[in-house]
Amino acid sequence: MSSFTPDYFTGLLNNILITVLSAVLPLGAGIGSTFLLNAVKVKGFRIAMRIVGALFYSLPPIVLLLVMYYNGVMLRPDPMVSVVLALTVSHLGYFMLMYDPNASAGKNIAVNSLGLLSSLFAWSFAASMIGCRELLSIAKLGMTATFTTGSIIVALIIAAAALLALNIPRVILKETMKR
Repeated sequence: MSSFTPDYFTGLLNNILITVLSAVLPLGAGIGSTFLLNAVKVKGFRIAMRIVGALFYSLPPIVLLLVMYYNGVMLRPDPMVSVVLALTVSHLGYFMLMYDPNASAGKNIAVNSLGLLSSLFAWSFAASMIGCRELLSIAKLGMTATFTTGSIIVALIIAAAALLALNIPRVILKETMKR
């Protein structure tokens, strides 16, 4: 029979901390972009901004974490800082991607803030379950064995291309289809 031990509580607090720290920049950028999108009523501008959002959101955080590690962005990586950085970058465009042109700025901010926190919290669990320390150790082993970053960059490009192929048409359809 298992019980709720302090380890579970510590893990949950780490996930909450990762979520909050990862949300700071995307929330700020998201609130600003929401006001901008609400002020500019040009559909072409909205589509372009939402495609920019899709570019960021289509960077899978786990693969992005490996790419950043391989390319020396984190020379002495702390697992939590590494995860926060990867989640922050991949969620910078969340508000732009999820923007609803038929809703007010307030509603967009409220709904997208909750969606952002939900997505970040889910990804923080993915990073915890995979074991960020182990993931970075595997990246380090791969880097010392091959001395090349090409394979992991190719993985990021393929994953991002697949997600962009889904997200960009979704954005365009959402903006152009009538209700």
